[in-house]
Amino acid sequence: MKKIALFLGVCLASVMVSAQNVNPRGLFRWTKVSFEGNRKDAVPEIEQYKYCTDKSTLQLVVRRDVTVPHVDFQVSVLQNDAKPFNYTGDVPMGVDGKDIRVYDCDGKSFNLKWYNTIMPHDALFPYKEFITEYYTKDGVDARVARCFELCKQNLKGNPKKNKLYGGWFRVGSFTKIGDIDVLMTCPNDMYKVYDEDVYFHAYNIGGPYQIRMYFVLRPVKYKGANVTEEFGTDCTITWVDDDTYKLSYKGEDGATVTELWKRSGLPTYIQEKVFDTNFPVFELKNPIRNMFR
Repeated sequence: MKKIALFLGVCLASVMVSAQNVNPRGLFRWTKVSFEGNRKDAVPEIEQYKYCTDKSTLQLVVRRDVTVPHVDFQVSVLQNDAKPFNYTGDVPMGVDGKDIRVYDCDGKSFNLKWYNTIMPHDALFPYKEFITEYYTKDGVDARVARCFELCKQNLKGNPKKNKLYGGWFRVGSFTKIGDIDVLMTCPNDMYKVYDEDVYFHAYNIGGPYQIRMYFVLRPVKYKGANVTEEFGTDCTITWVDDDTYKLSYKGEDGATVTELWKRSGLPTYIQEKVFDTNFPVFELKNPIRNMFR
C-alpha cells in the first residue's frame, strides 16, 4: 500500500508541475506588478491585456472615452512582444540572464518577468531592475474578447442572414470635381467587421513586420435592408454588387459623405501571424470597374 500511495503521490506531483508548464494562449488581463527589494506590489492604472498565440504576442490597451457616449470603447494594439510567449520557468534566460521569463503558467494565468533597459525615467518601472507582471483570464472584458472573436471567426460573415455581416475594406470616399464623382483613396487603411449587434473599425494598421491596430467597437442597428445606425448616425447602404456597397451619411458639417467599401479580410500578415485565418483580402487595382455609377 505504501508503494501504491508513493506512486500516486509522484503522479499527482507530476501532473501539478506539468499543469504549471503550459504555454499561455488566449487573452489575459494584467492584474498587478511586483519589483525587486522591498517595494510594494502595484496595481496598474491602465487596462492592459496580452493576446498570446503560437506565432505572436500582442499587447492591448483599452481607452474609454466617456465624452462620446455612443463609442463603446477603443483598443490600441501593439506587437511589442512580437515572439510567442512560451514557458521558460523563473530561471536566467539569454546570454546575460536578462531575457524575458514566462512561468507559473496553468492555462488560466501566467507571470512575465522582464529586465528594464528601455525606460530609464518611467514612474512605474524601475530602471535596470527585474519587473514581474501578473496576468489572468479572470475578469477579461467581454467586449475586448468580442473584437478578437470577430476577427477570427466572423470575417467571412453570414450573407444569407445579412449581407453586411463580415469583414470590409474602405476603398475611399467620393468627392465632386465639377459634375463628376471622383473616388479618392484615404490616407489610413480602414477595415470594418459587422455582427448582429456591434461593428468595429480596425485602422492605422502597420506592417509588414510590426502589427499596429486600433479597434473601435460600437453598437449597430439595422433599420431596414438598406439603412443602419452607426456612430449614432443613420447611414444609407447602396449595393453595387454582393461584395461592394456605398455608405452615405451626414458629416459634421451637414454635407453628405459617401464611402466605397469592398468585402475583405484583414491584411494577410495579420491573419497569418495572429488569427491563423486566410480570408480573401481586397487589393486596390486601377481602374476599378463599375464603381463610379
